[in-house]
Amino acid sequence: MIPGHSRIRPKKSLGQHFLVDPQVAQRIAEASGVGPDDLVIEIGPGKGALTSFLLQRAGTVVGIELDRGLCEALSARFASAAGFHLLNADALKADFAALLRRHGACDAVVVGNLPYNIATPIILRLVSDCRGLRKAVVMVQREVARRIVADPGPKDYGSLSIAVQVAATPRRLFDVGHDAFRPVPRVESTVLEIDLGRPASPVAEAVRQTFFEVVRWTFGHRRKMLRGTLRTLPGHPLDPSQMDEVASRSGFDLRRRPETFTIGDFEKLARVIQQVGGDRVRKSKSRDEGGADP
Repeated sequence: MIPGHSRIRPKKSLGQHFLVDPQVAQRIAEASGVGPDDLVIEIGPGKGALTSFLLQRAGTVVGIELDRGLCEALSARFASAAGFHLLNADALKADFAALLRRHGACDAVVVGNLPYNIATPIILRLVSDCRGLRKAVVMVQREVARRIVADPGPKDYGSLSIAVQVAATPRRLFDVGHDAFRPVPRVESTVLEIDLGRPASPVAEAVRQTFFEVVRWTFGHRRKMLRGTLRTLPGHPLDPSQMDEVASRSGFDLRRRPETFTIGDFEKLARVIQQVGGDRVRKSKSRDEGGADP
């Protein structure tokens, strides 16, 4: 048991479950792979269980902690640690690029035991704005981890899987049981490594907007076949004849459900939808100008 953990009560509103198992904390620090030349951004250091092991490995550790009481405790605990810096802020709003500039670093590794209630939005923020961030080694609810690394087919696969995998490469490292935390959570946890510099399945910039519109809309109606959901796709509604054209050009059976589509399939589908929509605009313009359809 890590000392000093009985003095501060966790706040349910912040989803706090403090890591108290030093073996797990050490294992996470080791998994980060950081060395004396590295800058680590620790999200939600809590009472410093993981922080102490990161400071043994990294040159600089910047903790981002929202709870002021915990900030006071962290400042006292690591007062003599030259490489420790603390930012009392919301990690969802913190300027990571400014942190790198402030500490003269060209990149950083993000590490943390993420609060359950904000783990997903934090990860989505990291993968959407990962400039200067090399990778993240984070602990999340096991169910969330399964969704992030899921392949097409099972129910875990969805818009979260795709949002992460088009920007980064996630990998499950190890699971962590209930007893590693206080208070003991009802769910189990998993440590993930997310390579922020290497997309697992990149998507061409020219179709990214339509791609994400299709992904969000179809998974928002995941029990329906794509032929039904695409007819009401916001910004790109498709009438029956256009649906036939999309099916013909893409080669996809649109009676399939979204969880059967790979990221590459969705990219191809988005490209075809843009082409069919462009044809519609050109034909409409030609009619308005009194010309003949090509």
